[in-house]
Amino acid sequence: MLATDANNPTVRGDGADGHATHNGSTSRALVPLSPSPLMFPGMDWGDGGSTVPPAVAGGPDLTAILHCLRRRWFLATTLGMVLGLILAGAAYFLVPVKTPVEAFVLISREQQHIVGNESRVRDPFEFNQFRLSQAAQITTPTVLVAALRDQRVSQQPLLKEQEDPIKFLQDNLQVTFPGDSELMRIAMTSEAPEQAEVIVNAVLEQYMDKVANRIRNERAVRIQNLEKALRDANAELTDKFSEYRRLQETIGALDAEQATAQLRLVQDELRQLSRDESELKKQLFNTQMEIEEAKIELDWMENNPVSEMMVENHLAGMPQFAATFSSLFDARNKLRDLQGRYAGSENPQIARLRQQVETLEAQADEIKAEFGPQIQAQLGGTPEALELLIQRKQAELENSQQTLEEVNSKITESSEDVIRLTARSTDLERLRSEVDVLKANKERVFEVLNSLRMEAEAPERVTLMDKARVPLGRDETMKMIVVGFAGFMGFCLAVTGVAFFEFASRRISTPADLTDGLRLNVVGALPPLSGSFQRRLRGPGNNGTAIMGLLSESVDGVRTMLMHSATVNDTRVVMVTSPSEREGKTTSASQLATSLARAGRRVLIMDADVRRPTQHQLFEQPLTPGLSEVLRDEVALDDVIRPTPANGLWMITAGACDAEAVQALAKDGLKEAFASLRPDFDFIVVDAGPVLGMADTLLIGQHSDAALLSVLRDVSQAPKIYEAQQRLASVGVNLLGAVMQGVRSYTPGRVHEHLSN
Repeated sequence: MLATDANNPTVRGDGADGHATHNGSTSRALVPLSPSPLMFPGMDWGDGGSTVPPAVAGGPDLTAILHCLRRRWFLATTLGMVLGLILAGAAYFLVPVKTPVEAFVLISREQQHIVGNESRVRDPFEFNQFRLSQAAQITTPTVLVAALRDQRVSQQPLLKEQEDPIKFLQDNLQVTFPGDSELMRIAMTSEAPEQAEVIVNAVLEQYMDKVANRIRNERAVRIQNLEKALRDANAELTDKFSEYRRLQETIGALDAEQATAQLRLVQDELRQLSRDESELKKQLFNTQMEIEEAKIELDWMENNPVSEMMVENHLAGMPQFAATFSSLFDARNKLRDLQGRYAGSENPQIARLRQQVETLEAQADEIKAEFGPQIQAQLGGTPEALELLIQRKQAELENSQQTLEEVNSKITESSEDVIRLTARSTDLERLRSEVDVLKANKERVFEVLNSLRMEAEAPERVTLMDKARVPLGRDETMKMIVVGFAGFMGFCLAVTGVAFFEFASRRISTPADLTDGLRLNVVGALPPLSGSFQRRLRGPGNNGTAIMGLLSESVDGVRTMLMHSATVNDTRVVMVTSPSEREGKTTSASQLATSLARAGRRVLIMDADVRRPTQHQLFEQPLTPGLSEVLRDEVALDDVIRPTPANGLWMITAGACDAEAVQALAKDGLKEAFASLRPDFDFIVVDAGPVLGMADTLLIGQHSDAALLSVLRDVSQAPKIYEAQQRLASVGVNLLGAVMQGVRSYTPGRVHEHLSN
């Protein structure tokens, strides 16, 4: 018999080999309570303890989010549509319709000329710079301030509510060149297009006046000034010519010509004397400057004689004396260095250096005595030479002054002659010259005026094409884009929120969630039993047989695994449980038992979920008497074993549960019942209650050879499955793996083909 040590939570066997013996049959003893990788091959326990699997602690991925949306598609779609409509409606009423108001100006690639319009090579860089400068000048404070001076503009509500209207205009005025063309677009997008029209037109007007038409305005002013100058020149020319004719009639044309010829000769002589006077004055000035410079140099020489050190340095720079003076300088430096180091003491080296310095100084004195005067003369000159130079220059100055006086006397005489000769002809000649000048000036003014008048007819480089005006219809395209985007974002936000809310429950969606996410083996996958799936599988003549056939085929895989485990490990008592209620454990247990019976085995299915029994309803058996009555010793075990409609399958119902029956689970009654049933059946499938929330299943699991965990797709939660694993492992239950229900691994066409075959 199997026995439990009360002090040590392990299950041991009565036999020496660890197997219990009952009525001539053997049963594998349960292993220690501490889990091991061999006991749970589907779980990675790490070194000495389990780690939290990814399905419990990991974050969401795209596949998990898609499964969450599949489960909650109706809620996600509904909330998404509601939130999208709310945000779209709010955007529709809150987002204003902004209408662009546009004006267009044509900027030519080059300035057109009428006068001298020779062919020119177009410079794209110059045009681009000109175009950019024109665009930049539109938003300059000069133009904007001038536009704001207009009362119609400054009183617009759009500008009155701005703290800085100039900054507002600079930020909202758009100046572009559509298609990189010659057309400049000046636009303003606003909720009040009528106000924007007034503002844009005012800015455009000031731009055209102060920037674009500046050249034309300047040319018009020049034309006006030239016309006035031409009128004045005509009047002055008429007056001068009349005066000239009167004077000519007075003096006579012949006398005037002779006087003019003589006057020209005297004037030529006077001009030559004037040139001589200028040359003499220039010569006098240069001589005076040379005398002053010589005096300054003589004064400096007397106050700053050439030093002996300068002479020595100059001699040291001469190649023939460089060695002597260089040796002298080195010897002096070494002597000073040794005297500083050995101050107050007699040193033979100092004496030798002192003797060497004296010898070199004697040689240097001889050189300075011989060549010193020459060096001083070269460096500073001699006062005697400067004094002789000053005397010579002063003599030249006196001669030049005398000559200048003679020239001035001649100039005076010539000037008197000119005055005398011009007594009659000067006014006549002056008037003639003035008339000639006035004629020339008039011709130049007339020529320039005609050129400007012709250029005024040339096309302007900047031309106004269209003023700003309010469009007839408002373009709500941008508003509709914003509304659509708001609705889309609301839909996405709601769908994302539902997906993440659903992900928080961490429901199982695929077998990979168990194998990869929880490190739990999946020993079988059963199709869903929902009505919608059955309707999809139901074909002509099948009625409800399609789903049953698919269910039988799926559970046979679990049966094969269990029969192999029975052969290898003598697994005969199998407990089927689930983490929580309504996760398909009853269906899994009944289908597994039925599949084992179809394979020719004697199978007993025991409904050990005494608190919520359901197996008796599946097999249409009475609830009592059953397991609860056996646990209370009210009936014998053989009296509650009933045959089922399936060949080779018997069952024990749960019976009427009460507190006494639940407490009896912790005693040896259930263990003795399993021991007595083993000889009569090949397999005992136990439908136990859920692991979480009650201790019944853990008590039953201690008397079972192995356990299967039923998991329902889209219902079972990974944290609860993981907790159930931990609890089963804590009492030493050998968990073979999980049977997952609701897996759509077969298509309807494949099932129909299978049934027809």
